Amino acid sequence: MVVFEYGSSSTKTGNLMTGTDDNKINIKLLDVETINDVSVDQLEIATQKVCFEHWNILRADRIAPDYKEIDLLTFPLKAIPSSSIVDIPPDGQNIKYRYWGSSLTRLTNKDMTGKNVEDMSDKEDGMALLKQYELVISTKKPALFIMNLASQFGQEATETVLRLPLSSDGETINHVLSFNNLGNNPFLYADNIYHTLIE
Repeated sequence: MVVFEYGSSSTKTGNLMTGTDDNKINIKLLDVETINDVSVDQLEIATQKVCFEHWNILRADRIAPDYKEIDLLTFPLKAIPSSSIVDIPPDGQNIKYRYWGSSLTRLTNKDMTGKNVEDMSDKEDGMALLKQYELVISTKKPALFIMNLASQFGQEATETVLRLPLSSDGETINHVLSFNNLGNNPFLYADNIYHTLIE
């Protein structure tokens, strides 16, 4: 079985390494488009639109809803396996995953629940994710990250991540709720892509 793990993505381009020692598949991060203070009209994926609208209703006239108001089961059920929640300490250091969806585990071959963002398999990848969270924390606005991926065998995929701030006091961002859309990402199903490559 081929397993997939994220690798370096600290700059606009990077490489993702996956597989066994005898069978490596390189997944290259071609580029990342960042849309800060994203609006529902800028969201092209229907599920993410629904997630944003539900978050916005909970927010009302505040900068963000409180984590205590978030019930994942009130979001589209198909979005839950690809969602995650991080805890933001007061000093902004050691951001930890409170929840890590099962589809994210399948994609990265790692369950990050209870672990720090910096604990990603590749340190540079962890730093790249930190920059995304830091953007949401500093602006106190939702953001969309569109990542275009490709393997050395020509498979391509787009992963779109919607990150939504949460605040317990109406001023400080204490958590970030994220919804990843993996689409028809071939890297999500390692066996399928491997058998395609060897046929």
